[in-house]
Amino acid sequence: MLFSSLKVPDEVRSVTLMPYLTDRVRALIMASGMKEMLPYNQLKSLVLRELRLCPAEYRKMFETAKKGCNESWRQFGRRLHNYFSYYINSRGIQKLDDLKELVVADKLKAALPQDAQRQVALQESKE
Repeated sequence: MLFSSLKVPDEVRSVTLMPYLTDRVRALIMASGMKEMLPYNQLKSLVLRELRLCPAEYRKMFETAKKGCNESWRQFGRRLHNYFSYYINSRGIQKLDDLKELVVADKLKAALPQDAQRQVALQESKE
């Protein structure tokens, strides 16, 4: 969006991003064996896929979020909204009934004994 609003040409977008990528992402790009810089859209997809969190991490971010001292209530609310959106999107929620099922399942998992919670987390990480 920023590149579009500034009218940055497609051919320089990837090069512009490279200094700001993490070492892990740069190593992944180099390991892909490419001989030329990836087009911006491919680079963007690669970065987003590499940095994607698992659903449990998105949920934890939402549940443990606290308002920052320099953050307005509106900003905090927007951040909470974004965290929750990331979580439900990572779980593939499309309908209200799906959301209800997810909330009930999360509550049920939280009530399980620790060993059972670990087993469920292990199963979810395989999916």
